[in-house]
Parts: sequence; structure tokens; C-alpha cells
Amino acid sequence: MAVDDDPVNLNVLVGILSSEPYHITIAHSAREVLELVDTQQWDLLIADVMMLQMSGYGLTQKIRGNIPYPSSRCCC
Repeated sequence: MAVDDDPVNLNVLVGILSSEPYHITIAHSAREVLELVDTQQWDLLIADVMMLQMSGYGLTQKIRGNIPYPSSRCCC
């Protein structure tokens, strides 16, 4: 999962990650990620730290609070 509220930054990140055989889900806001977190599973979340609605740190805290499996699986 890659999330950034700046489309230019998001395009650069996706361009870099696309050179590898990754399946990349993108979101343009922390709210979008939170809507998807219960229905999708990702191995990695790359989030902009300074998004308008919610920082990447705040997003990570919210996601960690919703993890249905032991938190030892989360390295954040």
C-alpha cells in the first residue's frame, strides 16, 4: 500500500516500485487507507508523514489498533 496526498509523489513512488514484481495498491489519503484496511491485507505500508487530514504516523497508529492478529507481526 502506498499513500500520499500529493499525486506527483505518489506517481514517483509507484514508478519506483513498479520496476519490481509487486502488486501496488494506492490511496490518496489516510481516510482511503482506513476504508480498505478491513477488506485488504498488505505486506508493506508506505505513507507520507505530512498528509493534510492525518499524518502517516497517525495512520499507522490507527491501523495498529485494528490489527486482528498478534501485534508481534507488525514491525511498525
